[in-house]
Amino acid sequence: MPSKIVSNPFASRLIFYYRNSRILEWRAYIGMAMLGFISSPTFLTTLMPLEVFKFMLTIAFYLAFSFSINNSFDAGSDALQKEKAEKNPVATGRIGFKEGVVFSTCLAATGLLLTHCWFKSCFSIYLLLVALSLAYSAPPFRLKSVPLIDLASHGLFFGTLLYLCGVSASGSTTFQTILIGASIFIYSVVLEIRNHLNDFQVDLSSGTRTTVCWLGYEKSLTLLKVFLIFHWLFLSAISVFIHPHIVILNLFFTVSFALAALRQGLSDRYLRFADICTCIIYVLILLKEPGMTVFQFGGNS
Repeated sequence: MPSKIVSNPFASRLIFYYRNSRILEWRAYIGMAMLGFISSPTFLTTLMPLEVFKFMLTIAFYLAFSFSINNSFDAGSDALQKEKAEKNPVATGRIGFKEGVVFSTCLAATGLLLTHCWFKSCFSIYLLLVALSLAYSAPPFRLKSVPLIDLASHGLFFGTLLYLCGVSASGSTTFQTILIGASIFIYSVVLEIRNHLNDFQVDLSSGTRTTVCWLGYEKSLTLLKVFLIFHWLFLSAISVFIHPHIVILNLFFTVSFALAALRQGLSDRYLRFADICTCIIYVLILLKEPGMTVFQFGGNS
């Protein structure tokens, strides 16, 4: 006798909300925020696991909001491609547009409230993150459809500002954190160009005028190569100030990736390996001697 399947409407809604938040796509952005949060010289001695959990929770609400609001306003274009529609319950009609916007608003409001209660020092940055993320996806600004501005805004709300939010929550901004924040901006732009290259046909069909659609596919591939090389060169440059011992490693990655990009093109395997190596460099920068600032390297012992 076949088993009886019991439908639970409440559980179904939760599943759809989970899918609308696209949690599996948070990895890089959680990493950026946490890199800032644990970069404080006093992190290991003063911050407790509970503080880490609370900060990650506030960032989780922000990321869930960002992906959810983007799904809501991208529903029309996502419906044109099966793969993207499967990740967007609004595009498939599982969640209504208004419901998606209300759900997104609740996520943002909860994140803002928790940040105000737990991390007042970074509340203004968190508020700016929410505002930029909203402006990126929603009219009348819809920064996603403004060439070049789409890259710059992504570099901020899914890059530098995420990192600085973590820095402000656990410590204070220094020259060193500004350098790392600039590096993360470049890397976030790289991620955005890659995303828009993958979405090129869908964006073109739906009239979404991203930088990639504006430049064309081939020119955008060249732009991606330029930003990747600049990314590694900039990492090598800031290593001189932050962690001189890894400059040689950075230069090795720079030359290797530049040659690979010129000879073999930008395959998924190449880009994933570049991501891993980028993470390694950031971790090595983080593992410098505790309490040493950028101005102390090369100074008196």
